[in-house]
Amino acid sequence: MEKRHATISDIARETGYSIMTVSRAFNNPDKVSKQTLAQILEKAEELDFHPNQVARSLALKRTNIVYVYIPKELSATEPFVTQTVAAIGERLGENGYSFLLGREFPHKVTCDGVIIMGVNKETEDKISTLQIEKPVVLYGNHEKVPAWVDVDNYAGQKLAVEHLINKGCKNIAYLSAPLYMNYAKERLQGYKDMVVQLQREVVATECSDNNVSAGYEGAKKLLSTGKQIDGIVCATDSIAVGCIHALKERGHEIPKNIAVVGFDGFGYENMTSPRLTTVKQPLYEVGVCLADNLIAMLDGQQPICSKISPELVVNESA
Repeated sequence: MEKRHATISDIARETGYSIMTVSRAFNNPDKVSKQTLAQILEKAEELDFHPNQVARSLALKRTNIVYVYIPKELSATEPFVTQTVAAIGERLGENGYSFLLGREFPHKVTCDGVIIMGVNKETEDKISTLQIEKPVVLYGNHEKVPAWVDVDNYAGQKLAVEHLINKGCKNIAYLSAPLYMNYAKERLQGYKDMVVQLQREVVATECSDNNVSAGYEGAKKLLSTGKQIDGIVCATDSIAVGCIHALKERGHEIPKNIAVVGFDGFGYENMTSPRLTTVKQPLYEVGVCLADNLIAMLDGQQPICSKISPELVVNESA
């Protein structure tokens, strides 16, 4: 295994100084006390740290700033955003980069590279033609975007169906998120393919939105079909929470009458009674992978595409 090079973050942790102070010691040593500078340089030598990145950044006229774009309609307080961005920021910081979180599309933003997350299929289609003159990594996947990282939504939803089958469910229905989002199409296809593979009937309803209210209304539509449903797979945990409300309102015992599985694992699984079984997205791992991919491109390496496997978290709803 290749030896990991020491970073500014490592020196900060070992010396007790902030990353900003350590960075200043290498960039502007006259602005750091002699004692502090001596301790930082001593630790750098001990860890075999060479501030080549600083010199390289100056030579290449880099800003050491990464622009992280999220669309205006996506709340910055959503766990999907906060957990992923926290991982991105931590990884970038370890490698001497800071990041700027923004809502405006990065046509003329002063930065070294761009991470794009939370966009719909239409925006993904346009990314390759938008003339962003910086390396770009997408959280999602698209055949025309050379670098992306995504959760394997298709495989994750097959996991959910398989789990319900193993629990004895015979007639499994599906509540889909809006299909203008790429992940929603992939999850729906995973459900369909698994159900057909098991020679069962496909019963699916598309929700109007990805929220609790839409899940509640979607579940009512499923129940009104008259189908003998004993399991429901939901495209997201938000939809699953609404689904459980609708089922309980109509007197169904969960999971005795109808079992429910969600997808995301952002914390909503703890908001239901019984607690929701869900397919958990590894958001921290995704954030790290997004940052690593972009850093590699900034260092001259070829762009790569990565799919990360989610995991099934079994609770009481199924």
